[in-house]
Amino acid sequence: MNSCLAFIISPLLLLTGCVTSPNSIWNESQIEGSWYVPKENEDEIYDLTFDFDSNYSLFLGPYGNFGKYELATDSLIVESVSDAKFVFQIEEITDSKLVLKYISGGETNPSFEDYFESNNRLILKKITEKNDLIVNRITFSSSVCFGTCPSQAIEIDSVGSINYIGGAYSEFEGAGFGHLPEEILKSILRSVNSLDISAIKEYYESPWTDDASYYLKLELQNKNQPIELESYGFGETPSELALLLFKLMKITQVVSLKHTSLDSLNLHDKNLSEKVFFEEF
Repeated sequence: MNSCLAFIISPLLLLTGCVTSPNSIWNESQIEGSWYVPKENEDEIYDLTFDFDSNYSLFLGPYGNFGKYELATDSLIVESVSDAKFVFQIEEITDSKLVLKYISGGETNPSFEDYFESNNRLILKKITEKNDLIVNRITFSSSVCFGTCPSQAIEIDSVGSINYIGGAYSEFEGAGFGHLPEEILKSILRSVNSLDISAIKEYYESPWTDDASYYLKLELQNKNQPIELESYGFGETPSELALLLFKLMKITQVVSLKHTSLDSLNLHDKNLSEKVFFEEF
């Protein structure tokens, strides 16, 4: 069997291992990339988005829990923290389209039905990379919300070295440093290059309150000015950007960090800790 990490976000957020059955007619290389179902009505809060790498998978929507996913025969199986299994039959994969038929699971939380086409099908479009940007540094922070959103701040350089400061609700509290696994850095950079740079706004908002706020700064090679933005929730945030922000928000799930003192961190932004809230409510 092949093993891989799974990082899935939507009406579920799922992050852990993936298994490919030997008799699966599909493999990770066929579904690798980002796919989405655009929201079309008021019942749909977000675009429904999947992101797959050979070692990493992501599914994005309103809220999340941890679990696993598996490729078995012609199916994609997702298991949530509550032991509910979501089963999709993979009906079609092309360079531009992924068709998943919902089979079973999540009866107490019908997370996908607002996005169904005929016969419980999800028809996802491929998100393409639009750029060939070379990233020198990524700076990111996220705030607490009405819940347990982590307050944290991150710097990642071009080779995947990471400085991290975790505050309230962070799974890693205090200052730390480490290095991203190659497949995680690749996934993040792919999300960066999927952004429509010409259309990025400085601020995105949501038509609700009590959500988390996100800050992102991209310093790029051969670009005099960095790309800098803030997003309050994901209500107006494009799918490509929401994927990137959520990958960064959950970075402690996929990197091994070592504790150190704040003064010992080799921070490019010396004021980065000011973005972190250190006390719980």
